[in-house]
Amino acid sequence: MIDADRWISDAAAAHMRTAIGDAGGDEVFFRGRLVGEKVTAVEVLAVGNRGAVNAFVDRVGPGEVMLHNHPSGELRPSDADLDIAGRAGAHGAGFFIVDNSVARVRPVVLPWTPEVFVPLDADDVAGLLGPDGPLAGALPGYQTRSGQIDLCRAIAKRLSGGGIGVFEAGTGIGKSFAYLLPAIRMARANDTTVV
Repeated sequence: MIDADRWISDAAAAHMRTAIGDAGGDEVFFRGRLVGEKVTAVEVLAVGNRGAVNAFVDRVGPGEVMLHNHPSGELRPSDADLDIAGRAGAHGAGFFIVDNSVARVRPVVLPWTPEVFVPLDADDVAGLLGPDGPLAGALPGYQTRSGQIDLCRAIAKRLSGGGIGVFEAGTGIGKSFAYLLPAIRMARANDTTVV
């Protein structure tokens, strides 16, 4: 077990102790909001009995924490705790168990924030190949090819929409630029690798 002050602010711990006391020491289910890695504010979502409390998984979002107390002081998660923690963790929420004094905490699942996917603007990417795009100004003798622009736009849409795409184009249409420009833009916009 870990000292609660590693994960829970003094103000949040005090609020939890008060709520647990108001519940007569029974189980209380909280939603915790984080600043950095520390729970700084909590909200009571349910009050149970000595052995159980309703857990509202859908009321706790990514990057937040579900917390509840074990009146026995034993912080080992039950099978029900592990089931709820797994469902919460799949959506980015953390799951912590505390004792009634909120002096000790057992992080069962740490919270995480799902990555935000940044889609491409297909017309913007295709515009790089247009007569006013940067390639036209940088490459002497550059020729705008409508087939290349259409291919680039289609690839950018597929990269943004997910799934599998198969594209075919004739010799000399400019396939390399048509797929490299959207791939580079996707990699940079989402800080990822494109293979």
